[in-house]
Amino acid sequence: MVSLVLTEKKDGLTKVILNRAEKRNAFNHALVSDLRETLQAIHDDEDCRGVIVTGVGPVFSAGVDLVSFQEWFSSRHQDPTRLIRLTQDTFGLLEEMEKPTLAAVNKLATGMGLELALACDFRIASEDCELSLPEVCLGIIPDVGGAQKLPKLVGLGIAKEIGLTGQPITAQRAEMIGLVNKVVPSGDLMGEAEKFMRQILENSPTAVRSTKTLMNKAFHLDPKTLAEYTISLQLQCLKSNDLLRYAAKYVTRKIRHPKQTK
Repeated sequence: MVSLVLTEKKDGLTKVILNRAEKRNAFNHALVSDLRETLQAIHDDEDCRGVIVTGVGPVFSAGVDLVSFQEWFSSRHQDPTRLIRLTQDTFGLLEEMEKPTLAAVNKLATGMGLELALACDFRIASEDCELSLPEVCLGIIPDVGGAQKLPKLVGLGIAKEIGLTGQPITAQRAEMIGLVNKVVPSGDLMGEAEKFMRQILENSPTAVRSTKTLMNKAFHLDPKTLAEYTISLQLQCLKSNDLLRYAAKYVTRKIRHPKQTK
């Protein structure tokens, strides 16, 4: 049986590749289950320091496979709550992962596909990409994080525009409003995604992990608690072996390439 999620790992960077090209990488129950299993394994892999999520073929993900889900519910009399929670938990594994994550979004990120990209720390899109949350057009809502994450990235007004009209936006507009970090030619997408992530992987794993965690907590903790939490993370960094090693590497890079560093 062909796996619906492929992985490629090289020098600490793991690619997670949706492998349902014949359905434009649309999500059915099996794809959600395979993705959860894959993300859990990556979460536990100490050798993995960064993750790129993308899709096989020309399309990142066309969202939910409506026909497949309808058949699944009707034939097995399944409660939709169970499947929604499974998908929320799966995307939550990606969002809460301490390793930095990036979605390389090619051509189309629709509905659940966009919500998967939103669960990543960064998004790089091909210049011909369209992004949308069309759930309202189908009589449903974005239920795996899109309605919560999008306002944080682009502001409430623009998030409502995208979520309530259901209309797609271009990669160029997505970059303008802060939904994607970078737009690149389609043929350069994976190369640019790897280059972006390698810049992060050059840095201290302890500091990268702690900085990501701190930024995520900043939305949920009161200032006093956040200040104490910041101190605890900094102490972990100071006690790690990374400090002197990565500081020395940074100084060396600065001497060799003074215009590329602060």
